[in-house]
Amino acid sequence: MSSLTLTNLSKEFPGRVTGVRDVDLHLASGQFLVLLGPSGCGKSTTLRLIAGLERPSRGTIRIGNRDVTALPPKDRDIAMVFQNYALYPHMTVFDNMSFGLKLRGVSKDKRAKSVHRAAEMLGLGGLLHRKPGALSGGEQQRVALGRAIVREPAVFLFDEPLSNLDAKLRAQMRYDLRQLQQELGATMVYVTHDQIEAMTMGDQVAVMNHGQLEQIAPPMTLYDQPATRFVASFLGSPPMNFLEGTLERDGAALFFVHPRLPRIALPESCAGGLSTSETSAPQGGPGEPITLGVRPEHIRVESRRAEAALHGTVDLIEPIGSETLVHLGIHGVRWIARTDPHIALTTGQDVTISIDPARVHLYASNASALPSYSDTMN
Repeated sequence: MSSLTLTNLSKEFPGRVTGVRDVDLHLASGQFLVLLGPSGCGKSTTLRLIAGLERPSRGTIRIGNRDVTALPPKDRDIAMVFQNYALYPHMTVFDNMSFGLKLRGVSKDKRAKSVHRAAEMLGLGGLLHRKPGALSGGEQQRVALGRAIVREPAVFLFDEPLSNLDAKLRAQMRYDLRQLQQELGATMVYVTHDQIEAMTMGDQVAVMNHGQLEQIAPPMTLYDQPATRFVASFLGSPPMNFLEGTLERDGAALFFVHPRLPRIALPESCAGGLSTSETSAPQGGPGEPITLGVRPEHIRVESRRAEAALHGTVDLIEPIGSETLVHLGIHGVRWIARTDPHIALTTGQDVTISIDPARVHLYASNASALPSYSDTMN
């Protein structure tokens, strides 16, 4: 297995349409990278650039110590698993898995040994004589994985391989694929729009938006310390709640101020971090427009009414078993809180809302990132 390095990687399509812009990332040998983002964000284009199915407009791609930017796919030492499996319907499972080795001139005995080893790993031993039409979707996906495994490539590439499977089978395949990656010690790049797949499978997750890399980090770092408002809003279900306002300093204390709501006190430890922005955005000083973000699980809803507190109205209650989602109206702003499943609330009820200040995030009004409160508390 090999490392993967993308440097200043960009792709422009005819009509000055930008697919990928200035992507820089490094994946160590044996790591699992997930490219995550909504449709049209550039994640599949990035994968196709790595595979050699698209030529970059600029930038370089290195697999291990080799610059493969100008090489055709067959010379890059990669194996790709597609969303639609791409199996030959007239061939048996054995022949589908061994076909690539046959084209490379591998002997019949070595092909058989490689196929049987991969089939044992994937639970396909009893299916080698069947054709794809006689297999379930999950079995066909395993055959596609087996075809990639027998090649023993430097890098595995996956383009939303589980999207055609039902929810239960997707969960099982997530587990199986992660176990397989660890067993092989394989370097893998996996494209998905599903944040559950990203959070449960990736050593590193790269969040993309409009062709650009917004943030790359381990899954929980992305969740706890989102560097941009887009990352904060994209990760999490329900998504992060946001509120527009300004910063205000009162002596040594710092507050978030909204014209129709009580001031929200911010931890003193955060004040120093607010003086520097990672971009050319406003510096986040007192009086500057700012966006406050807080995740649903960091909001506390109480039926008692406290003075000088944040108040709201219960618009909708969604019990989902292990927890209850409470939709709140706060002076025209809609928020969602994740609460105890047995919370006693009714629709239309006035409630008091408390926010954990150590779990609040701040973003400049133009959506650029300011250091989040979580960053300063850790």
